[in-house]
Amino acid sequence: MFLNKRTQKRRSLYYYLPVVDQGTSALLGRIGDITSEGALLLTHAELAVGQQIDIAISLPSDLKLGTKELCLNATVQWTSPDVNPDITLVGCRFSEVSPKAQRIIAALVDAIGFAGDNGPRAMET
Repeated sequence: MFLNKRTQKRRSLYYYLPVVDQGTSALLGRIGDITSEGALLLTHAELAVGQQIDIAISLPSDLKLGTKELCLNATVQWTSPDVNPDITLVGCRFSEVSPKAQRIIAALVDAIGFAGDNGPRAMET
């Protein structure tokens, strides 16, 4: 069973931003939620718990964050099937997040993050 070791509340975003593998440029999936510590990746790829992945998150150009992508190293913490059987939910923990990357993530969440604690799923009830 997965134990929640997060120290920050994950924030869902209005957009599912694309995530690519830095080495191959192949689309890995999309970001479901994010903090400066980690993210939820919605993916079709087969990723294993403990796997190290180098990702690049495509950033919206209209936010003027000073870069078009955010490159991070992450470790897969857990995987779980989504309600859509074609998608796997993958919890990732970032390693060595620079102060610049932390500022970009904070600006991203401020600009396109849901204000409430429950994200988009709360609107479904």
